[in-house]
Amino acid sequence: AIKDNRKYYRKFSIGYNGSADFFPSVVLPFKKYLSSVYSSPATPLGVSSARFTPNISPARLLRFRNKLKSAGIAFNLVYNFDGISDTGVLRRLAEAAARLEPDEITVNGTFVLDAFLRIGRYKLNISVINDINSLNQLGQLLERDPRGLIASYNIGRRKTFDPLYIASVRKLFPRLNLKLLVNEGCVFECPDQNFHSCTMTMTHG
Repeated sequence: AIKDNRKYYRKFSIGYNGSADFFPSVVLPFKKYLSSVYSSPATPLGVSSARFTPNISPARLLRFRNKLKSAGIAFNLVYNFDGISDTGVLRRLAEAAARLEPDEITVNGTFVLDAFLRIGRYKLNISVINDINSLNQLGQLLERDPRGLIASYNIGRRKTFDPLYIASVRKLFPRLNLKLLVNEGCVFECPDQNFHSCTMTMTHG
C-alpha cells in the first residue's frame, strides 16, 4: 500500500490520456496529491500537437474539464509545439482556449506566449520545450509580462537537477511557481532530440 504523505499534497500534475474511466480510476484516487491535469486540445478542434493529442471530441474534453473543476483540480491546456508553420494557428489556439476555459495554458515559445499575453485572460506556464536554463533567459521572458500572467515555469532540462539554480530562481522570482518535469522521455542532451521533435511535428505525431 502507498503510505500517505502530506508533503506531496497538491504537488503533482498528470496528463489526461482520453480514457473514459480516467477520472474515477486515476484522478479521484489520487485527488489530494493532484494540483492539475493537463491535456492538449482534441484533434477535432483543428489544432495538432507533436507531443500529445487526445483523439476525443471537444464536448467530452469539456465535460472532463468540468469534472476537474468540481473536484477543485486545475485544468492545464498544453500547447507544446516544436514548430508552427501556419500563422493562422493562433486563432485556433485562442478559440480552443475560449471553448475549454483552462485554468492555465502552457506555452512553448514567444510566438504563442506573446499572443496569449495580448489576450490577457489566462494564467500562463512556460513549457519545458522553451528550455530556459538561465536567470537571464527567464528574466527576458518575464519582462514581456508586466501584468504577471506568467504564473509558473517548467525548469529547463539542463537545470532540473541543479539545486543552486532552483534556489536562485526562487530568490529572484518568489511568486513564480516552479515545476520539475519527472517524466522526461529524452536522454539528457540527446543529439537526436531536436531532429526527433521536428520530425514528430511535421507528421503530427
